Amino acid sequence: LLLSYVIYTENLAIPYIAAGNNLNLPVIGRILRGGGAFFIRRSFKDNPLYGAVIRAYVEQLISLGVPMEYFIEGGRSRTGRLLKPKLGMLDMTVDAYMKTQSRPLAFIPVYIGYEKLIEGRSYI
Repeated sequence: LLLSYVIYTENLAIPYIAAGNNLNLPVIGRILRGGGAFFIRRSFKDNPLYGAVIRAYVEQLISLGVPMEYFIEGGRSRTGRLLKPKLGMLDMTVDAYMKTQSRPLAFIPVYIGYEKLIEGRSYI
């Protein structure tokens, strides 16, 4: 949400945000959806129909030139270390671009670092 706020204050289009369905909670889910989130399952290897629907949705967003935001690391680690990337959304984005190629595609990596962890003592 912080990144979306910064983008909004710069008068840019707020991105659609791929969020895990675990964030679709009764009150918070509605707020996140209002901020541009769309909820997806963490994995859909066992459900090819669900995967096809998500691919079609991403393809539609790319063809319309809608900005998208997702986190390929899938979440934060308890130690602050980088996690192994999960490349599913990246794969869907590139595939959708290769099919439509209606507009230029740009990937803008963003890093938000925390100098001090509030819960740092619990890691020790």
